[in-house]
Amino acid sequence: MEWNDKEYILKSIKKNGMDLSRAVEKVRSDKEIVIEACKQYGNNLEFVSDNLKNDEDVVLSAIRNNPFSIKFASKDLQRDEYIVKNAMLENIKVMEIIDNKIKDDKEFMSYLAKTNGRVMEFASDRLKNDVDFVKTAINNYIGAFQFISEDLKNDRKFIKNILNEHGILLKDIPSKFKNDNELIMTALKNNCYALEFAPKRYKKDQGLVLELIKNSFESVLHYVSEELTSNKDFMLKALEVNENIYKYASQEVKNDFEFTLKSVEKKGWNLEFANNTFKNNKDIVMTALKQNGGVLQFLNESFRENKEFVLEAVKTNGLSLAFASNQLKNDIEVVREACKEDKHAYEFASREIHQQFPSVEKVLASEKEIPKDNQWTTKPNEFDKSNPWSEKINSDKDNQWER
Repeated sequence: MEWNDKEYILKSIKKNGMDLSRAVEKVRSDKEIVIEACKQYGNNLEFVSDNLKNDEDVVLSAIRNNPFSIKFASKDLQRDEYIVKNAMLENIKVMEIIDNKIKDDKEFMSYLAKTNGRVMEFASDRLKNDVDFVKTAINNYIGAFQFISEDLKNDRKFIKNILNEHGILLKDIPSKFKNDNELIMTALKNNCYALEFAPKRYKKDQGLVLELIKNSFESVLHYVSEELTSNKDFMLKALEVNENIYKYASQEVKNDFEFTLKSVEKKGWNLEFANNTFKNNKDIVMTALKQNGGVLQFLNESFRENKEFVLEAVKTNGLSLAFASNQLKNDIEVVREACKEDKHAYEFASREIHQQFPSVEKVLASEKEIPKDNQWTTKPNEFDKSNPWSEKINSDKDNQWER
């Protein structure tokens, strides 16, 4: 290679990389060439001039390719907060080769812990027993708890303080604290999902569970005793404080007519999780539709073709017109009611409706009587299973609404 042709060297490096171990001193001391070479192969930092090993730009170009190349940087840069942080961000394991003095520097390690709490694993024993440093690391990475000192893990006052901020750590506290009611309640108050790691007696405490599922934390029912989710009376109480608990009930409770009826009355969408018998029960279906017409998408064709049920659906959710039969998408009364609730429902009306009423405004201003030339209208409660226009509507995910 022609070592005097810098332009040629740069092009060659960008194309094929370069092993600087074989380069002449002049090349190893050229910052521009060295940076390009280190970008391609971080360990080239080992062979650059001492002056450039102390150059921040050069070292950064190397560690971004290979964070472990920091070991070839100058001693000053191996202790530089910015350099070490960048190497650590590339691979936390680089902390294994960092000088032990740095690992015992509270200010420096706290700076790193704010970015990645995993540095706790590599901190000195002194810092693993330092409450302030430990909290900083855990606040960034809850898994840092496993690396703290045994003294802190067995310090009840410290554990209570940590559970007050990170209740889910109930799973990691020493076994001698596992039955400590004050600590358990502290954890649950901070994070109801800590119930998963609480003793069994807490998982079947009706009063406690009812308190936990308030404010939309119904999924905590994943962790309660089956005694509760199989108890109809308890689940009815749970329904009063959280309308979303239906799907967590046992199958036996979900098969109960009263419980299902009250559930869909609270939230129509609960019908999605009901059995097929209830999805075909007119009383339950009508109750669900009155709460949210979007439930129409979970029903069979007989309901989608029935004007009485579809009218009820579009009155509470105009966009449910998308799931009505083609026949009812061409019924001006149904379309009008849908557009009253949501003007965007006009998009799902039939082509004939669009032609006869070219805008939402014209639909809304239309006469209440069904136009005589609208040949596809049906009477309330009329099921026309032979209608060739009736077809099952595919539930395209892009047309689903947020529940």
